[in-house]
Amino acid sequence: MQEPSLRSRLSTCRADDLTDPAAVHVFSHLSASIVLSRKRASEGLYPAIDLLQSSSKMATPGIVGDRHYNLAQEIRRTLAQYESLKDIVAMLGMEQLSWKIGTPLQGPAGWNAS
Repeated sequence: MQEPSLRSRLSTCRADDLTDPAAVHVFSHLSASIVLSRKRASEGLYPAIDLLQSSSKMATPGIVGDRHYNLAQEIRRTLAQYESLKDIVAMLGMEQLSWKIGTPLQGPAGWNAS
Protein backbone atom coordinates (compact mmCIF):
# COMPACT_ATOMS: atom_id res chain seq x y z
CA MET A 1 0.00 0.00 0.00
CA GLN A 2 1.40 3.36 -1.04
CA GLU A 3 1.75 6.20 1.49
CA PRO A 4 -0.56 9.15 0.63
CA SER A 5 1.26 12.22 -0.65
CA LEU A 6 1.52 15.41 1.41
CA ARG A 7 -0.72 17.17 -1.09
CA SER A 8 -3.53 14.69 -0.45
CA ARG A 9 -3.26 15.33 3.30
CA LEU A 10 -3.74 19.09 3.01
CA SER A 11 -7.14 20.64 2.48
CA THR A 12 -8.10 24.18 1.74
CA CYS A 13 -11.49 25.76 2.14
CA ARG A 14 -11.92 29.13 0.52
CA ALA A 15 -14.72 30.53 2.65
CA ASP A 16 -14.93 33.90 4.30
CA ASP A 17 -17.93 32.80 6.33
CA LEU A 18 -16.79 30.17 8.83
CA THR A 19 -20.43 29.48 9.75
CA ASP A 20 -21.15 28.33 6.18
CA PRO A 21 -22.30 24.69 6.41
CA ALA A 22 -19.69 23.60 3.84
CA ALA A 23 -16.86 25.17 5.85
CA VAL A 24 -18.18 23.72 9.12
CA HIS A 25 -18.32 20.25 7.54
CA VAL A 26 -14.78 20.48 6.14
CA PHE A 27 -13.27 21.84 9.37
CA SER A 28 -14.89 19.10 11.45
CA HIS A 29 -12.75 16.51 9.62
CA LEU A 30 -9.42 18.32 10.01
CA SER A 31 -7.02 18.01 12.93
CA ALA A 32 -6.00 21.66 12.53
CA SER A 33 -7.24 24.74 10.75
CA ILE A 34 -5.30 27.89 9.95
CA VAL A 35 -7.57 30.83 9.26
CA LEU A 36 -6.11 33.66 7.20
CA SER A 37 -7.38 37.17 7.83
CA ARG A 38 -7.97 39.65 5.01
CA LYS A 39 -8.06 42.42 7.61
CA ARG A 40 -4.61 41.54 8.98
CA ALA A 41 -3.24 41.35 5.44
CA SER A 42 -4.68 44.78 4.61
CA GLU A 43 -2.96 46.16 7.72
CA GLY A 44 0.35 44.73 6.44
CA LEU A 45 0.57 42.11 9.21
CA TYR A 46 2.16 38.93 7.89
CA PRO A 47 1.67 36.07 8.20
CA ALA A 48 -1.98 37.13 8.17
CA ILE A 49 -3.13 34.31 10.44
CA ASP A 50 -6.12 34.87 12.69
CA LEU A 51 -4.82 33.21 15.84
CA LEU A 52 -8.17 33.30 17.64
CA GLN A 53 -10.05 31.47 14.87
CA SER A 54 -7.25 29.04 14.01
CA SER A 55 -7.13 25.83 16.00
CA SER A 56 -5.48 22.46 16.40
CA LYS A 57 -6.85 19.31 17.97
CA MET A 58 -3.23 18.31 18.63
CA ALA A 59 -2.61 21.29 20.95
CA THR A 60 -3.35 19.38 24.15
CA PRO A 61 -1.27 19.11 27.33
CA GLY A 62 -0.66 15.43 26.60
CA ILE A 63 0.89 16.17 23.21
CA VAL A 64 2.62 19.57 23.57
CA GLY A 65 3.23 19.48 27.32
CA ASP A 66 1.64 21.42 30.16
CA ARG A 67 3.98 24.42 29.98
CA HIS A 68 3.51 24.97 26.23
CA TYR A 69 -0.25 24.36 26.42
CA ASN A 70 -0.72 26.82 29.32
CA LEU A 71 1.38 29.47 27.57
CA ALA A 72 -0.62 29.08 24.35
CA GLN A 73 -3.90 29.41 26.29
CA GLU A 74 -2.64 32.55 28.07
CA ILE A 75 -1.64 34.08 24.73
CA ARG A 76 -5.10 33.32 23.32
CA ARG A 77 -6.73 34.97 26.36
CA THR A 78 -4.50 38.04 25.96
CA LEU A 79 -5.30 38.31 22.24
CA ALA A 80 -9.03 37.93 22.95
CA GLN A 81 -8.85 40.69 25.58
CA TYR A 82 -6.98 42.92 23.13
CA GLU A 83 -9.60 42.32 20.43
CA SER A 84 -12.44 43.13 22.83
CA LEU A 85 -10.75 46.36 23.94
CA LYS A 86 -9.66 47.51 20.48
CA ASP A 87 -12.97 49.22 19.64
CA ILE A 88 -13.16 50.88 23.06
CA VAL A 89 -9.61 52.18 22.71
CA ALA A 90 -10.43 53.54 19.25
CA MET A 91 -13.37 55.51 20.68
CA LEU A 92 -11.92 56.65 24.02
CA GLY A 93 -8.15 56.61 23.53
CA MET A 94 -5.47 54.86 25.62
CA GLU A 95 -5.38 57.60 28.27
CA GLN A 96 -8.95 56.75 29.34
CA LEU A 97 -8.09 53.13 30.18
CA SER A 98 -7.04 51.90 33.59
CA TRP A 99 -3.30 51.22 33.78
CA LYS A 100 -4.10 47.59 34.59
CA ILE A 101 -5.49 47.00 31.10
CA GLY A 102 -3.13 49.36 29.27
CA THR A 103 -0.17 48.11 27.30
CA PRO A 104 2.42 46.23 29.38
CA LEU A 105 5.16 48.67 28.37
CA GLN A 106 3.19 51.75 29.35
CA GLY A 107 2.63 51.10 33.07
CA PRO A 108 0.89 53.45 35.54
CA ALA A 109 1.34 57.21 35.54
CA GLY A 110 4.64 58.24 37.12
CA TRP A 111 6.11 54.76 36.69
CA ASN A 112 9.57 54.59 35.15
CA ALA A 113 10.77 51.35 33.54
CA SER A 114 14.46 52.27 33.73
